[in-house]
Amino acid sequence: MTKPTMNLDEILSAFVDIAKHGEGADRFRALKVLRELQQETGTSGLPDPMSDDEQYERMARLMKAMGANGTQISYRRAFPSSKRLISKAEPKVRLSDLNIDESTLPKTLKKLNRMFPEVKTNGVPKGYPTTKGLEAQAEFCKKKAIEIILNREQMKMNADLGTDATASE
Repeated sequence: MTKPTMNLDEILSAFVDIAKHGEGADRFRALKVLRELQQETGTSGLPDPMSDDEQYERMARLMKAMGANGTQISYRRAFPSSKRLISKAEPKVRLSDLNIDESTLPKTLKKLNRMFPEVKTNGVPKGYPTTKGLEAQAEFCKKKAIEIILNREQMKMNADLGTDATASE
């Protein structure tokens, strides 16, 4: 007759039972075996991947703890070939990021001032081509409108990020 064999789970549960309910040397040996098994099988795995927002929050906490100077030094060490400061490394809104229909952009100074009254100046704005013809004036108005729209979007992004709007300039 063969003795019934035990699988690994049955052996482990027997050790656990002895460690819980045993007495004296048997209990001590069972606890010792379980501890050694735990140390051998104790695995350290990688944490679950973080989303971009979680990574940004984590970096923000670290940078806040380091302070402005520590963050600047860390940035220099992480990117030694970069000549830009951290304030210059923040995300910038580009024209390609916006869907601007050029047919809606103003072609005259009057329409530019109506569309963006907050930038209206008395007289003619600096750089306006008064003597170069209608095409040059229309091009100036388009460029100025695009510049104003980009600045607005950059200020919105900076507000969303919680950064100072003047840091991007």
